[in-house]
Amino acid sequence: MTTFALSKDIFVFEVETSEKIDERYLKNFVLSNLKLKNINLNPNNTIYINFIENIKEYQFFIIDNSFKYFEFEAFYSIYKNKKVNGFELFICDDFFVIFKDSSFYYYQKISQNINQDDFLQFLDKKFKIKIEKIHQINSDILKDFKNEFLKTVPKKYSKEPLKKIELKRDWSFYIYIFYIFIVIFCSYYYYENSLKVEEKIENIVNIEDIKEQYAFRSFEDSFYEILKNIDKNGIVLISFEFRQNMAKIVLNSQKKENINLFLENCKNVFSSSINFIEDSKTFEATIDVEFSQK
Repeated sequence: MTTFALSKDIFVFEVETSEKIDERYLKNFVLSNLKLKNINLNPNNTIYINFIENIKEYQFFIIDNSFKYFEFEAFYSIYKNKKVNGFELFICDDFFVIFKDSSFYYYQKISQNINQDDFLQFLDKKFKIKIEKIHQINSDILKDFKNEFLKTVPKKYSKEPLKKIELKRDWSFYIYIFYIFIVIFCSYYYYENSLKVEEKIENIVNIEDIKEQYAFRSFEDSFYEILKNIDKNGIVLISFEFRQNMAKIVLNSQKKENINLFLENCKNVFSSSINFIEDSKTFEATIDVEFSQK
């Protein structure tokens, strides 16, 4: 594994928000913004995000998973034995980084020498912060920081406030649904065969009448129609419970119109309710859908 990701190895961009995104919807938020910016990740990419509270902005960092640390993390070695309050600025050859209260705060690439006074004015205008100390870092000094960091970095090292986003699909829910489908199928198969045995014994029931009476629409087809409807309208699936031909679905969306569109396209809706969640400024819908056997 390569140790440090240099500036040239980091793809970074920023996204403005009205507030910090709820942890439950972070993955959806990340995927949506990657899609909006036409960014396609490959299996070797790792993505981190950093929320900057006072400007309501997320920074996205995309690197190859062969890298263990970001280059700017080397500056944590300064704070190994002390806690520094306030904002400190580190200006390097091709990037600058701000630390707040001894923790990472903001990173940006630079491509040319900058005037320090103009630079401080830019930071004051963007962040409304006061820089307490400025460090000019050349390549030799940066190398020393890296070596010191590697010597002192703890085994249980946390990148906070950087948050790693796991974008791999969680299959547990789909495995559970598949299990339900198998149980239903096996039950139906057993029932059908029981009818056939009974028919052979009594020889009084018509086969076609039985098929017509007990034919049902595939649970899997109905379920994946619902998933397709959810994806089409950009809604977040919170939970799915299935009992006795009735599914209870809980959905979340920042737009009530998206939920209404989902309901318009959803068949066999037994009941529904939509509530506004004040904390996350989103709409949450609870919907009961009948999985008809006919």
